[in-house]
Amino acid sequence: MILFDTRNQKDTFISEPLTNFGFATDRTKLPFGDIATADDILNAVDIKSAHNGLQELAGNICSGDHNRLRREIEKCAEYGGKLTFLVVHPHITKIDEVCKWKSEVYKYGAKKGQPYTKVKGDTLMKAMKTMSEPNRYGCEIKFEFATKATAWQKVLKLLGIEATE
Repeated sequence: MILFDTRNQKDTFISEPLTNFGFATDRTKLPFGDIATADDILNAVDIKSAHNGLQELAGNICSGDHNRLRREIEKCAEYGGKLTFLVVHPHITKIDEVCKWKSEVYKYGAKKGQPYTKVKGDTLMKAMKTMSEPNRYGCEIKFEFATKATAWQKVLKLLGIEATE
């Protein structure tokens, strides 16, 4: 049974393929993260997919939203868990490539042409590497990458579930 947190968006690009592949899914309140298995809720995956993932992550790590992310990590450490951030991005495949990332820009309105954030790719990459350091927060934090089409398969791998076709 694969569990999806009720406080997160529905992430149908992950849940629908899992259901179609025959996996049982349910929505419930998880202590941390967005997806876990009923057998091991301490190994959780947190999906970052808004605005190609890195935009959302930059907002979580390098803005006022940082306190919410910190609480999530503290909860993971309190439970002795493992939290993997799955960044859904069409081109970036590993943390060392994040330095190439640039913020999206507003397409409409008064801020048209201005970036959503002033955070640069190299700054975000350094923060992610720091967060990934062993025992930095009292729990294991990792960053993985996938495209929207392959995210459901990556979730299975991160949860330790083998899928046979």
